[in-house]
Amino acid sequence: MEKFIPDFSYILTDLREYSDSQLIEEVFKSNINKVMALLLKHMKEEEYLRKHITEIFSLVKNLFGNQKTDVIMSFIVYIYYTTKSLNQVLAKLK
Repeated sequence: MEKFIPDFSYILTDLREYSDSQLIEEVFKSNINKVMALLLKHMKEEEYLRKHITEIFSLVKNLFGNQKTDVIMSFIVYIYYTTKSLNQVLAKLK
């Protein structure tokens, strides 16, 4: 059985311990990690997503440009399944 037990260690980061600016400027270096950290930290906060969705997607655009629409769609689907009102959140993008 031991051969089926993974042998690795991981770092658990409590995102609530950091401000959003710290997550963006200090904690994470890559934009994909910044985006995921913000989405995971605020996934149940619809008001936050409404107010900051443009900033979050600008990080996605800086990371992938216009070439990776599937990544952007993945984020939209994620927001859809974690919030109750996708239309209100996406209205901020217009």
